[in-house]
Amino acid sequence: MEGTERGSLDRAARWVWSLGGLGFIPIYHSFWGAIVGLPLYALFMLLGWKAYLIGYVAILALGWLVSARSLSYYGSDKQNPSVIIDKTFGYLTAMFLAPQYYLLKYPFLWGLLIFLALDMLKPWYVGRINQKTGSLFIMLDDFVAGLTACFSLWLVATAHYFILEPRILPAIFAQ
Repeated sequence: MEGTERGSLDRAARWVWSLGGLGFIPIYHSFWGAIVGLPLYALFMLLGWKAYLIGYVAILALGWLVSARSLSYYGSDKQNPSVIIDKTFGYLTAMFLAPQYYLLKYPFLWGLLIFLALDMLKPWYVGRINQKTGSLFIMLDDFVAGLTACFSLWLVATAHYFILEPRILPAIFAQ
């Protein structure tokens, strides 16, 4: 009986960490994990910031739990490529406080592209976290990449606002 329960739990955990099997697609796993974040982001934005925060924390907790389960399932202390729930969490991190600046068209796509670029290139501070072992670091490297993507979006919006659209500034300071 215990083997059956363990098998069912492993199947459920595999389904969650691979986001319904998307993690087993052999082409750029990170892309599929981040893509799942797009409709979640849209839903959370429609429901409001409280729903976003609750969903965000739920995905963090769920991701952490199934990431830990994946390490024991695969008998490794490093992340298996099929584990992509961390990419969804990283994308939602990028968009959590991202600017919704009207001249920065489609911020959700910019956030996706920047996050995926950071995930692929792994700047030194993300790469160092990624080299560490354990479920905490599976989620943490994507959290840091998401924060960097959010910061990058703010830089782009600020540069656009103050450098590319300077005619707006006199109207701001006149009031």
